[in-house]
Amino acid sequence: TRQAQVMVGKTSTDFPTFGELKAVGRATFVGTIVGLIVGIMPGAGATASSFVAYNEARRWSKRPDLFGKGSMEGVAAPETANNAVQGGDLVPTLALGIPGSNSAAIMLAALILHGIVPGPFLLTKHSHLVYTLFAGLILVNLLMIPVGIVLLRLCLLALKLAPQVLI
Repeated sequence: TRQAQVMVGKTSTDFPTFGELKAVGRATFVGTIVGLIVGIMPGAGATASSFVAYNEARRWSKRPDLFGKGSMEGVAAPETANNAVQGGDLVPTLALGIPGSNSAAIMLAALILHGIVPGPFLLTKHSHLVYTLFAGLILVNLLMIPVGIVLLRLCLLALKLAPQVLI
């Protein structure tokens, strides 16, 4: 049987340095492109985009031997693809009325309940709604940084709880 290990000491939420961000730039770009393309395909989803992005980032990496051993590129590419799927998912949802994920199906149902028919004429008949949706997505992405920092610190406090309490 495995024994639970208790983490003792200070935990921190340091941001990556500029050099680290620059080192994962290619993997982030690959993850973004893969996520958008996979997101446009209805039903493919975030899981598929993460696997494809990991594989493509490893293929395009200067150091593919570090993948699977804690490489920052190996984390950045799938996570970026996972997030980029959500934006690409709106393309078939709004343009064709075909939801690409569970959340898109809920949004599609909400639009239909309000009498808005998604499809080719959505941008011409309800352009104000579409632009408001895009502005909201930009705002949410900007707010994820400070909210994420606060929630991360709260989650780190949970690590100080006894394993029996967490279980």
